[in-house]
Amino acid sequence: EDEQLRDVVIIDPVAYFVMPATVIISKLSPTKEDSTVHETEIHRNARKLQREEYDRLVSAGVLADSLIPLLLCQYKDRIPKIVRLMVKYGLLVPIMKKSSSTITTSTSKSLILESVEEYIAPALLPEVDSSSSIMGDGWSSHYNTCFLTFSSSKSMSQQSHLTADNLRS
Repeated sequence: EDEQLRDVVIIDPVAYFVMPATVIISKLSPTKEDSTVHETEIHRNARKLQREEYDRLVSAGVLADSLIPLLLCQYKDRIPKIVRLMVKYGLLVPIMKKSSSTITTSTSKSLILESVEEYIAPALLPEVDSSSSIMGDGWSSHYNTCFLTFSSSKSMSQQSHLTADNLRS
């Protein structure tokens, strides 16, 4: 379906995709239950060069596009394809800016990721204390939320992304 991945033939999925993806989707902060942290020299270098962006990835699960080349420095020859595959498989969700027209209307329905500045990494979203209510009277600005939707509705399949209004209806 994706024209930009059409020429990709992956012989070794672990080396080509899994290893690079796990540099980004990695346990970078301890939890109450597990104090283990899988930080490598690549992570330490990224934190040193882009402290604010790195801290936001670790604490909020938001990946700045500018941090990706630092984290995937060992895979420079295929960074755009790795990111595209991570989006395709739901490991990264591009944050669409309201003013951005980043979706093509071709039959391939390809996402143009070159203009995306941030991604949500659902696996890195912080856990929410079950005693707190984030869905009460309004949305809290202190929590990142990622919704994955599945639908057989033709009208939903025509959309490449959802807005807050879609979620309310």
